Amino acid sequence: MSFSAFHTPNPRFRWPPSINTSFAETRDASRYGYSYYQYSSNFNFQRTNEFVLIAAVIRPTGFTNKKLPVLVWIYGGGLYAGSTAGPQYNLSGIIRISQDTNTPIIAVSMNYRLGKAQPRFLQSPQILAEGSSNTGLLDQRLALRWIQENIEAFGGDPSRVTIWGESAGAQSIELHLNSYGVRDDGLSHATIMESGDPFFAAQTRQVWNPIVNGDLLQSYLSTTMDEGDFVKVPLLIGANPDEGVSFSVHGLDNTTAMSNSLTIQKPLDLYPKDDFANESTYDAAIGGDLMMIAQRRKMCEFYTQAAKDVYSYRFDTPLWNQTAPTSVLHFVNFVFSFRNVSGALGPSPRYESYKDLSTDIGRAYVNFVETEDPNGIGNSKRVGLPAWPKYALAAPKNMVLNSNGSYVEDDTWRNEGIAFINSLARELLA
Repeated sequence: MSFSAFHTPNPRFRWPPSINTSFAETRDASRYGYSYYQYSSNFNFQRTNEFVLIAAVIRPTGFTNKKLPVLVWIYGGGLYAGSTAGPQYNLSGIIRISQDTNTPIIAVSMNYRLGKAQPRFLQSPQILAEGSSNTGLLDQRLALRWIQENIEAFGGDPSRVTIWGESAGAQSIELHLNSYGVRDDGLSHATIMESGDPFFAAQTRQVWNPIVNGDLLQSYLSTTMDEGDFVKVPLLIGANPDEGVSFSVHGLDNTTAMSNSLTIQKPLDLYPKDDFANESTYDAAIGGDLMMIAQRRKMCEFYTQAAKDVYSYRFDTPLWNQTAPTSVLHFVNFVFSFRNVSGALGPSPRYESYKDLSTDIGRAYVNFVETEDPNGIGNSKRVGLPAWPKYALAAPKNMVLNSNGSYVEDDTWRNEGIAFINSLARELLA
């Protein structure tokens, strides 16, 4: 369904206009709409167009006698790739879990315009002057407004909306929680963020990144969040241990080469090379902490200080067909989060534990949407994972999601290095 009246002859450089009309006739919603044009993408979307501002609503059968909580998905892909039409983002799996556990929820996904193909996040003095920056984020925000205004027609409760995103989707969520001078428009009551770095977003070293433009984004997150100024909601957040394999500079054979690449020496002093098995894990640890893992810990601390419930995880299960050396890379976890039924969880019965872990994650997410607690409350209590503790500054904990048996760990590893990175977030990521 369209959430914007975006049907002008040349929509590329325009803010998304809202829809002010309704319809009474039956319309075909049996397949996903168009995907936005994109390059440098591994996704193969057959139907592409510029008129892509659509939302997909998926709800369980029955449960018509009460308003259901809502889970909203924002896809990642570096802000230059992705679509609601991607089969890997089929929300039917998590809806089925909610139905089977009698904790029904409604799920919504949205398209938004992307970078590289068109300047939805492109930044230049000309684009900033004409007010055309950050329009991809404006697409997302309009979709969130559309959900507030229309989700009741599908049986949803607009006062119980959880926004969920991975990678650039998670970055987008935190930008929304800091947008318009930290104005709370009541668009969500909780968030789930997987493998995202909000502090890297709104920087200027990638030309398709969001930009501080004095309107939607009025300040750097590293500034506003240090001041405790952000929209405060319950948070479920996590990352994968080997995020840095996807983002680090590789092939550096000594600490001098690494130092020259980073242009700073201090992190290397805090990451003794002898602590790592090889060069790959060494540079991946530093790169992963710089890009995502340190920021995940910082977000936990900020939201806990703000007296909001925080639940943190470390996803620690490689794909079943991961080649050596085995790593838990960026983007691996979403297969489990979505309870992917395309075979990506591995063949049964050998990888039945992967399916079980995926089900447990789905139940935890559904519980969080329902109760703001992945453990569930009362009749919604799920089984499978150990009790998931709230994050606490005095005793920070992660749930380690592992197919061989999940467990709780202290979130204190690489403390000195991560603390240093977080003390210089603006300087390191500028």
